[in-house]
Amino acid sequence: TGALATAHLLPLLDDRRMQLQAVAALGETGVADGNVVARLREMIRDETLSADVREQAVKTVGNLRAKSAVPELLEVLKIKERNLEYLRGAAVVALGKIGDSRAVGPLVEHLDARYSTVVVYWIERALDEALRSLTGIEGVVGRQEWQAWAKQQDLR
Repeated sequence: TGALATAHLLPLLDDRRMQLQAVAALGETGVADGNVVARLREMIRDETLSADVREQAVKTVGNLRAKSAVPELLEVLKIKERNLEYLRGAAVVALGKIGDSRAVGPLVEHLDARYSTVVVYWIERALDEALRSLTGIEGVVGRQEWQAWAKQQDLR
């Protein structure tokens, strides 16, 4: 069961050699209990961890639809370092999966964030999908349309 697997995976989060795989496996268990999510939230905040481990922790809280991780994900959106673009992108996707309305305003603001050309199209698509998921609106596409929608909703 997921709970049994979680009990075996949690100790592996302290093993730097196994962290990435353990975090990914936790996302597959479907178990979003307080201990699991608390550890994942710590990992998202921990700047001493590799970007890959932090990104996987972001993806895992999204897969687990852990609403308590929304504050950490919103903080990730504020990161400006270019080498952490995929971490920010993973936060966009996770916020869309979690479905917490607190993310709508910050995601609309994030439409103006700068990304390298390597990831810009992926991020734009992820933002569209996340905002559609959060708002239930299908007819709005792209930065300018979402910003116009947000202005009508008094979100900006």
